[in-house]
Amino acid sequence: MDTFSGAALVLQLARDGASLLEDAVACKRKTAHLKTVLERLASHLEQLHDADIDATQLEAELRDLLDLLKPYFGDNARRGLAAKARLLLQAKAIRQALTEAEHHLQTCLQLCQLDLQLHQLSGTQQDHEDEALAEEAKDDEDARNDLIHVLEMLQERQLLDNDPEEVISLLQENPDIDIDAVLEGQIGSRSNRQALERLTLSLLHAEELEAASLSSDRVFIKAPLQVLGEGHFGQVVLGVFRRDDESEVETAIKRAKPNGRRMQLHEQQALMREAASWRGLEHANIVCLLGTCIIENSFHLVMDKCDMSLENLLFMFKADAASSMNPDDQKAVLRGVARGLEYLHSNLIVHRDLKPSNILLSRDLGLVKLANYGHATQDEASNSIADTVSSVGTSAYMAPEVLQAPARWTTRADIYAFGIVMWEVYHGKSPFEENAPSVSDLETRVLNGERPVITDDIGSHLWIASLMERCWKHDPQDRPRASDILRTLEGRTNSRRSTRLIRGLVSVFSRSRGGRNGVEDPSIELVQGLIRELSEETGNLTRTLDTLSDVFEQEYDAKNGDTLRAKALSRGILVSIKRILEHSTDPGILAKVFWVLRFVLSGSSGASFRAAAIQEHGLGSIAIEMFQAFRDHEDLQAAACGFVIAASYGSSRNCEILGQELQVGKEIVAAMRAHRPSESVQTHACRAVSNLVALSDCNQAILGQELNVGNEIVAAMREHLTNESVQINACAALWNLAVFNDRNMVILGQELGVGREITAAMREHTTNEAVQVTACSTLACLAVNDRNCVIFGQELKVGKEITAAMRAHPGSGTLQEKACSALGCIAANDSNRAVLVQELKVSEDIVAAMREHRENAAVQNVACLLLGCLADNNLNCAILGQELKVGKEIAAAMREHPTHEILQANACAALLNLADNDQNCVILGQELNVGKEIVAAMRAHPQGEGVQEKACGVLWCLAANDRNKIILGQELRVGTDIAAAMREHLTNESIQINACAALQNLAAQNIRNKVILGQELRVGTEIAAAMREHLVSESVQIYACAALWSLAANNDRNCVILGQELEVGKEILAVMRTHSRSEKVQEKACGVLSSLASNASVKAMLQEQGAEEAVQRTCERFPSLSVARDANARFRGSVS
Repeated sequence: MDTFSGAALVLQLARDGASLLEDAVACKRKTAHLKTVLERLASHLEQLHDADIDATQLEAELRDLLDLLKPYFGDNARRGLAAKARLLLQAKAIRQALTEAEHHLQTCLQLCQLDLQLHQLSGTQQDHEDEALAEEAKDDEDARNDLIHVLEMLQERQLLDNDPEEVISLLQENPDIDIDAVLEGQIGSRSNRQALERLTLSLLHAEELEAASLSSDRVFIKAPLQVLGEGHFGQVVLGVFRRDDESEVETAIKRAKPNGRRMQLHEQQALMREAASWRGLEHANIVCLLGTCIIENSFHLVMDKCDMSLENLLFMFKADAASSMNPDDQKAVLRGVARGLEYLHSNLIVHRDLKPSNILLSRDLGLVKLANYGHATQDEASNSIADTVSSVGTSAYMAPEVLQAPARWTTRADIYAFGIVMWEVYHGKSPFEENAPSVSDLETRVLNGERPVITDDIGSHLWIASLMERCWKHDPQDRPRASDILRTLEGRTNSRRSTRLIRGLVSVFSRSRGGRNGVEDPSIELVQGLIRELSEETGNLTRTLDTLSDVFEQEYDAKNGDTLRAKALSRGILVSIKRILEHSTDPGILAKVFWVLRFVLSGSSGASFRAAAIQEHGLGSIAIEMFQAFRDHEDLQAAACGFVIAASYGSSRNCEILGQELQVGKEIVAAMRAHRPSESVQTHACRAVSNLVALSDCNQAILGQELNVGNEIVAAMREHLTNESVQINACAALWNLAVFNDRNMVILGQELGVGREITAAMREHTTNEAVQVTACSTLACLAVNDRNCVIFGQELKVGKEITAAMRAHPGSGTLQEKACSALGCIAANDSNRAVLVQELKVSEDIVAAMREHRENAAVQNVACLLLGCLADNNLNCAILGQELKVGKEIAAAMREHPTHEILQANACAALLNLADNDQNCVILGQELNVGKEIVAAMRAHPQGEGVQEKACGVLWCLAANDRNKIILGQELRVGTDIAAAMREHLTNESIQINACAALQNLAAQNIRNKVILGQELRVGTEIAAAMREHLVSESVQIYACAALWSLAANNDRNCVILGQELEVGKEILAVMRTHSRSEKVQEKACGVLSSLASNASVKAMLQEQGAEEAVQRTCERFPSLSVARDANARFRGSVS
């Protein structure tokens, strides 16, 4: 409610101003002074009353002050590094805004008769001026240093399109340079100016990317040439928004008007500011901002789409205007406008451009929403980017205090505009149109007190004429508040609710049910009235229940649905519904009640009410009674299942009560059997099963094993093969029954053979994305069972249906992800891997998905995982690596998503399996140079054990190739990263094995690598540490000794470092004692000792440590081991 008194309103504005200044990027000293005085002003205003001040002028001054500061402070200063850098570039503009704000604040102080100084004076006036100049210089220096620092951080993180190095150099070389003067071309070179312009646009683009709340693949412009509205340089076009459940809704999308040039900086910033001020405003009578996104590299706003504006209704359909709105409809529209204004004013927002073109309606007048509120600045009220629809004569709606300088924008200016709009609603024409005055003539006449003439027929309704005249009073203080207007309109509302309002909602709902998207939020007033009828037992019960059900089903997925449900539930709808359920014997009425509950209890706001419905009101027990008493009533059975859907959603306790204590599963199964031909019963029953088992392992067992509900689901899928809803909900139920329940997997996959029904659904509904997504998810879940995996992959060959789905929906990231997941589970079987790649050619579809959804991390992740699995087959490995060269897509995924740890690990795992082929090693290591991506992954995820293990494994395989050894060891110097992995993950056995194996291959027969690894990086330290940490691990010791052997062979300096400095002989002898029976360990250990002993000094040290005796024992235990014999001979002196 806009219950602010004048004093309270200006107090809150002063507080908001002080709060806004808490976040200063530049001019921090000047900002601090202003903030202090604003706080002291607010403290003073706390003691005042309306009679003590000129609240209207104070409000206008403070709003002007806030308008000046908002672009540079508050949320704009908190958006991130790019925003901070852009604001620092505008330090001069910020100082100017602060100076102008000081003038407004000084006026406020004078109005309040406060003797406060904006700056603390010290000494003479000259001293004060010198002090101010010194502070300004310090602020400039701080801003310049901060700017350089922020730009360097942005440069380091590679967050900008253009490298800021040239600007950084310019600032460092010219500490006192005036950036604005450079941009204006007054000083500096053309190159300087262009660099600053590029940087500014690059910073803004980075801000836009950060501010975008919607993924660009969820929003698209449906009709680029179908302009819904247009302003000075803003344009609204028809678009489509894809929700999380993949359904689509028509939207309005605001963009800069395309005009063959790049958007100017101030236009881009205007869109950003509009989005920032719009966010957080949610009300039934305010157009909803669904989000923001980047389309074709430009910032766009995505919002509700309405059918028409009040301007359309009054003037475009002028011949039919009289029949379009009866008196009840006129009041309903005005009430909606008043409610919207009341909400904005309660949030201290002035609309500033209220007119018929900015009042949007549903075609049936059931919905009223304000658009384009609170965005125009003082001098942009009629032609800002906030204008959605072009109109002539906006001045006709401007209050006198706005038309004369200095313009005073307050909430009372909106009230004046409301009075003019009200006149138009009742007269059906534009004000002042008789004489068609010019804008300047009109403004003069309004300032002289002229107002539109109220005709006699309207004037006979005294309250209408009185309200209009009060709204357009010349003195703002004499105008009513929005809350006063609303009370007047509600007091004059006919006791019979507007039939058009109800008819409009039902009509809109009917259109949406038939496939029309983009319906608007219903009136909260309507919902409250209907609930009142339920509680007071007035009105027609059937009509009331039907309308409630329609409203809430319409709003099931809508943003405002939670608000409506909360209103309904808070007004005791559960009590009223329980009373009807307990006393009515009419199955038709009972079904309607359950349908109302189905949608009232849905949504995030309904969690506590779902608990109350089952645990406090006992509606679950009543539902069981209704199931049993009216078994033959199809609609009641479907509605009762719908109630179970809502009641069980997201509540494990409700699932426990319904599934175990009340055993509702029996009733659902009985309903499915009794009404097998009913699509509604089968759809809602399957969905109820899905929800019941989703949060309860016990319910999974009861429904899946005791009640064998899978039989009924299979029957439903066969009976209603052509019905998409049945197939979607059946697949969802099968998925939830099977997940993490081994016995249910066996029953469903092997005993009932649900794979046949799932593939049949996929064939029947190839073009339905939702069917394909749920089917693929279910197959993935069931294929976790080995036998099911064989059935799906070899008997049913479901890969054929999955690839068909991928080809039918190439643009759906969700479908591609679920399809790859299903293929991945099926590919766990070696024979299936051969079928998928060699017969069904699924690898081509995987590559296509990766190319189409390069930015989709989920798709890339599962695709890499799948490729790694498929490559674990020799022929597949060759096909994938050489014919399709999938390494290119894997490397691209790694580059695109460097911070995604799981993806990097799965990508390395895929490369590891591919590299187990000599020709693939050449392609991966030399043609694609994947070593770069592997090294980048290791550096980006030093703590990621999965990444480090698989990365070292790939390097191990790649380094088996001589040319790859050079690339990896010398050009990329991967030894550094391998050593780092060994140090960071010393206790991880797998990492140590792969790392040692990689080092072994890198050093083998490559002189330069031996030097780099052994002498420059001294990896012997890490190898010795691994040997000590994993003494009992035979595999670690084999590969560690092999690595040492490669390093020591034919390199005397390495022998000295390893043998004398690191004394690895001690570790080797410990290993030989611990693994005395392992021929492999003894072979590698003797090989190292033999190579080390080629240096006389090292040999002597090893003999002192007992190496000669250890080798002798190995020879005795393994007489055929030639390496041991050679080592023994070397120690005995018979080998030089």
